[in-house]
Amino acid sequence: MVGLVAAAASRVDGLQLFPTTMRELTMDCSCPDWEIPCKHLAAACYLLAESFDEDPFQILAWRGREREELLDRLRALRGSVSAPAAEAADDAAPLPECLEAFWTAPDPPAASAIPAPEPTAPDALLDELDPLPVKIQGKSAVEFLRPAYRAMARS
Repeated sequence: MVGLVAAAASRVDGLQLFPTTMRELTMDCSCPDWEIPCKHLAAACYLLAESFDEDPFQILAWRGREREELLDRLRALRGSVSAPAAEAADDAAPLPECLEAFWTAPDPPAASAIPAPEPTAPDALLDELDPLPVKIQGKSAVEFLRPAYRAMARS
């Protein structure tokens, strides 16, 4: 059930519900342990996983989605997909005629069927770094770097 929910809900209204790479996860702790994850972060992850095991829909609540909203959307998607699938089953060739092509790879999906990755903000890295100790004219260096990152992304 969780796999189905995760697959169907990974994109809701253009929002990513789950990280696509490890770089999208940030873990910070104020303890002096240099290991990531430290025992505090590991305990927090364990407790989160345990609570998600009890109710997987809690993951969606973190993104402002309700269980019923997701289930209604899944029902709507299932309704829109099941009719063409039933028609395709009626048009299927008899099994003896399909045996030669059974082990061949299916045609790749059309390019428009594959969603484009969400663009990340060009200055997102600056939000992940620890505050820079450098000050320029009394302002943090990040205030000067952020417009530069955005300008480089435009060109």
